Amino acid sequence: MAYAYATTNLLAGLAAASFTPTGGPSDATRSYLNDSRMDKRYAFNATASTVTMAFDLGSAQTVAGVAVLNSNIASAVAGLFVLQGATDAAFTAGLTTAYSRGSVNVVAPRNKDHVIQIVAVSKRYWRVVFQWTGTFTLSVGEFFLYGAPTVLTRGSVYGSGESEEYFDVANEMMYGDSRAYLLGGPRRSKHLRFSDFSATDKAEHRALWGATRGRVTPLLWIEKYDAFTDSSDEAQECIFGRLWNPSWQWTQDDYGVYQPSELEIRSLGREVGA
Repeated sequence: MAYAYATTNLLAGLAAASFTPTGGPSDATRSYLNDSRMDKRYAFNATASTVTMAFDLGSAQTVAGVAVLNSNIASAVAGLFVLQGATDAAFTAGLTTAYSRGSVNVVAPRNKDHVIQIVAVSKRYWRVVFQWTGTFTLSVGEFFLYGAPTVLTRGSVYGSGESEEYFDVANEMMYGDSRAYLLGGPRRSKHLRFSDFSATDKAEHRALWGATRGRVTPLLWIEKYDAFTDSSDEAQECIFGRLWNPSWQWTQDDYGVYQPSELEIRSLGREVGA
């Protein structure tokens, strides 16, 4: 298994008019889909079977995948994704179906964010097709369309793990009771430890930290990079968040053997109570 990440969203900066839905409103809420946040969601209409969201990139660009973030597709019956690219807005010329591989991951906490990894191909127009059984109201917090991701040579070691946390305001009464009000969460975090790096591995680790400028720039973290050959639910796992490391360190244990600092990747927040 290899990790990968991307920091550049090809949809960043596009106007709402660059997003064309079928089965959903063509209004200002489309701007939620590329605002680098997940807490404001675009809602499709209650629809039977299929809705789509198309993107006009303005020119042909190479795409290696798209992440569908903070969506509720896992709650649909038999939900699945299809990813298509074309050279015209009608999706008739040069049409390619880059991804169509069955079910979405429904296991919490991986059920809210999904990455679709594909063989890289250059197209101007792209669309994500959502399909399910029965009538369903789909909502999505963010789309992250990326070119070639950066793949890390080395993975983490034993001692790595995950955490989740809720955000609340709590009051303790004089008679011993307490009340808490939910503000957000659970927020998912990954804690990754690394060991016995070469100088090249250490440079990759440093480049990751530098690409995000510590906690400044959000990144799409791809937990299992295995583009286009793996159709498992695990290959959809991702986190859209920040590298929660304001500083970066390493120590040297032996000649050519380095121990870089542990990384913490925290998901961006969702709407209250989600």
